[in-house]
Amino acid sequence: MSTGKHLPRIVLAVAALASIATSQVLNEWFLDQRATVDPLALDDVDPLGTLAIQGVLRSQQSLLVLDGSMNVRLELRARDVTGVRAAEVVAVLTSDARSFDTHREVVSIPPGGIATVNLFLPAWRDCASELCTENYTVTLRRTALADDPIIDVTGTATIEVHGDDGEVPPPGTLLELDVTDIGPVP
Repeated sequence: MSTGKHLPRIVLAVAALASIATSQVLNEWFLDQRATVDPLALDDVDPLGTLAIQGVLRSQQSLLVLDGSMNVRLELRARDVTGVRAAEVVAVLTSDARSFDTHREVVSIPPGGIATVNLFLPAWRDCASELCTENYTVTLRRTALADDPIIDVTGTATIEVHGDDGEVPPPGTLLELDVTDIGPVP
């Protein structure tokens, strides 16, 4: 085998390996917290539901380079009522601080059927201190027609945060999440 013929390939391979070996390794830490959504029902009397969600991030030092997300996963189950049409539910996740940040899903659930809604928004964009909060609102609206089945709602909310200043979070860093059903707020 002639080395001269393959020399350009060998040089490229060595250069690629050297580049990988000298590139900066990303040391990123990660925390997440999950909370259960208390079951609620959307019916003819209360076709609206509202959830207030708050994430709190505490640390013993300022957290400057953060990124993260709020994820809400809801299971919508239509009660089995014969002879009625599908119910339509509009689910919206909104950032209380950034009203332009919204995620909206519309689903149709036949009687006895189940639909899953996954809502997602970014989090921790403006965190630059030892205490940061993220507040979100989930609104659920069932079409208010008398023949629609009642919709039972269950689910979870998960908030995540990560920073690039080491493999572990700074000392004393805590992440908390609270989900509160605040009723049928129009």
